[in-house]
Amino acid sequence: MFKNKYLDVIVKLDINSMEASSKEPIGPTLGQYGVPIDKFCEAFNSISSIYLEKTLVRAKVYIYSDKSFEIKVKLPSINLFIKNSLINKSSNDKSIYNSKRKAGYFYELNEFLPVLDKNIIYTIVLYLLSLENYEKIKAFSLFKKIKGTLDSSGILYITC
Repeated sequence: MFKNKYLDVIVKLDINSMEASSKEPIGPTLGQYGVPIDKFCEAFNSISSIYLEKTLVRAKVYIYSDKSFEIKVKLPSINLFIKNSLINKSSNDKSIYNSKRKAGYFYELNEFLPVLDKNIIYTIVLYLLSLENYEKIKAFSLFKKIKGTLDSSGILYITC
């Protein structure tokens, strides 16, 4: 006999890309709804493989009455890319970062100010344009969106 399949629950998860496993919090969260964890982890890791490692990805898991599921992954926010670009891991001079413990800030006039230059902004734009959800957006409008985010966040940018 044919059984109707209906949406049972929607679960929102924040998971680092390509790091889904049956450990906490994913295993217990999805296990209580009867979702096969191994299939979920395999599906999520393949979907999130387009993002850089350890990029925090927000996923919605639609769980149906027959215990099947569907994953919809939202794009990481532009703030995440800006924050990651402020972290300068290759810098040899770490002394300026130690006092405030905020990487990506430099010391000028006794204040710590976050600064990005034009090349970093263009790198973020090019990476976002390589993702399929940003294909229809023009590069200049995405550049303006990033500059607006920087303005509202209080982050300085150098365009010369």
